[in-house]
Amino acid sequence: MRRIVTPPELPLLTDESAASSDSELRWHEVPTRRYAGWAVAACFFIFDVFIRMATGVCTSTLQAEFDASAAVVSTAFGGSFFYGYGAAQLPAGTLLDRLGPKRTYFVGSLLAALGCFLFAAARSVLVGTVGRALTGVGCGVAWIGCVKIVRLNFGAQGELSDMMIGVSNTLGSVGGLASQAPMNAMVDAVGWRRSFMLAAIAPLCVSVLAMLFIDDLPVKSPAAVAGTGASASQGRAGAMAGARTTWQLLGKVVRAPRTWAYGVAIGGIDAPLECIAGLWGAAYLKQALRRPC
Repeated sequence: MRRIVTPPELPLLTDESAASSDSELRWHEVPTRRYAGWAVAACFFIFDVFIRMATGVCTSTLQAEFDASAAVVSTAFGGSFFYGYGAAQLPAGTLLDRLGPKRTYFVGSLLAALGCFLFAAARSVLVGTVGRALTGVGCGVAWIGCVKIVRLNFGAQGELSDMMIGVSNTLGSVGGLASQAPMNAMVDAVGWRRSFMLAAIAPLCVSVLAMLFIDDLPVKSPAAVAGTGASASQGRAGAMAGARTTWQLLGKVVRAPRTWAYGVAIGGIDAPLECIAGLWGAAYLKQALRRPC
């Protein structure tokens, strides 16, 4: 069997050992590098929440800029982000398992930055829609990747792991806060196009920091499980079996009544928040109630 030698200061974990060796870790026992990797993931999640709601403070400006109705703005620049975000969830999970968090975060953050630049440079509704959708695709890895990194760095289960997921989720509200008054001030100061160009700097920084601080834990390939002498055909057979298992598990999730109950509950809670706070809330306060935002 092939052994994986890891640096003593930052032990890498297999999927099985993550649950056993790290499940009882205390916060002071975790290497600093793991906290750094988690911080990069948390920052990308903060950006995710920020950018999805950032158009809310400039909806009137977007209507005038593109000579578009309220319905067009909400669909093109609001809904398109979530279409891309939702479509990216299954591929993002697969990439996190197959490629590891490092490369997945690198690609996702670059796509998010490219989408921001494209939206900022758009001269038509179509180009702006593509830019927002591309941003959504890139940000699709933000939350699910953050959970993945927490589970790998702090244990598959245990109080520390659960606490870090809670802290990550709470930090998302920082992005929501930044997308309102601070973003509104920046739009007033430099315009919405430059504001989104400046916002694109954040995912670019994440892409660099991900390669520096996020570590990929060793993934057991079919060849590694079978030993160093495993053939390529055995590896392909193992990969096909893994793909079948993935679809079987997905079908099991879809057939579970709890999945639909959770979906309805979370959708009912999140949809009004995203629609009001992320798109029309600021415009309503400004135009209808004459309140500063």
